[in-house]
Amino acid sequence: MVKFFILLKTMVSMKENLKKYGGIALFVMLVIAGIWFVKNYERKIMFHGLEYKVITSPETGRVWLDRNIGALQACTSLTDEKCYGDYIQWGRPLDGHEKSDSFTVSERSNSITPSDGKFITDEDGGDWSKVDTDGKRRGAFWASVNGEGVCPEGFRVPTEKELTLENFNSLSDMFLRLKIPLAGYRHYSSASVYNQGLYGNLWSSTADTDEARDMYITAGGSGWGTHRRGYGFSLRCVESED
Repeated sequence: MVKFFILLKTMVSMKENLKKYGGIALFVMLVIAGIWFVKNYERKIMFHGLEYKVITSPETGRVWLDRNIGALQACTSLTDEKCYGDYIQWGRPLDGHEKSDSFTVSERSNSITPSDGKFITDEDGGDWSKVDTDGKRRGAFWASVNGEGVCPEGFRVPTEKELTLENFNSLSDMFLRLKIPLAGYRHYSSASVYNQGLYGNLWSSTADTDEARDMYITAGGSGWGTHRRGYGFSLRCVESED
């Protein structure tokens, strides 16, 4: 807040000079900029023991967390290991399985809320759960904004459409706008983490038959894929507009 009051004081002094030159419109713009400054740069969100801030997309105006879920800090580069974050199986709660070194189990869950916190592997269908085959329950869970899911209160997992509207043109575009890294992924069968610093995937909340949609990230830019729900991919939360 101290930074804001300094900014406000500066704007007030500028107002008197701007009046002489018909700069009221510019002053109003500065006030709006000050409000944006407070809303975004001074905003801190605690979630699962980590502090997050927010980023406003210059493309859509949507407000996003400034880092992947589980990341220790916002990215300083595309290959900043401290900003890779967790590797979350699609539609699953944050129960411990998302950590890159979590224990594994090869028996698929009979629910969508496993209690043991282990990364569930499956060599056949690639899903970590035996139930909710169409993904509707898990998609709804990830769309929740009550803070009890994988995102802080007021935030949720983006849909495929919401990520697509960001209209990323290149790898550097993704990094400069939303600080998205090349975090790699955790495989649904081996549970090994691959391609850190080379490749990445961001889950959406959108199910697709018995799989789910994700935005993949490579040196050539981004695109869309349909992958098995047992993969551990990165996750970035967006603030709900509802």
